Amino acid sequence: MTGRDTFCEERTLLPSAPSLMRAACARAFLLVLCLVLYAQYAMHKTGLARPIFVLVACALTSASIAAMAAGAPLHWLYLLSLTCGLGFGGHWSAIPAVASDLYGLGSFAGIYSVLQLAPAVG
Repeated sequence: MTGRDTFCEERTLLPSAPSLMRAACARAFLLVLCLVLYAQYAMHKTGLARPIFVLVACALTSASIAAMAAGAPLHWLYLLSLTCGLGFGGHWSAIPAVASDLYGLGSFAGIYSVLQLAPAVG
């Protein structure tokens, strides 16, 4: 066996970058799904309104972005990016339900398109 063969055998034991990205995306999807399901459960069980969860998601995203901008230590980057993504995903998964609850389905398409453009405007 040559040195090149040994290197290739050792390299195949490590997971590839695309598989790690797929695993991270799957975990993020499951976290956002859990957040949305918890929002539905809390809404039906306790009577909390959906906009409360949108505000919580926005606060979570804002707090994590502010901590990153303030110069948080590097080892907190994974946790802060996870909380930022969780808040962002929770926000965008709850917005269609909030828009349909507040404004009805008659003008849903127009209101939803404005809500989609709102982050780009600032």
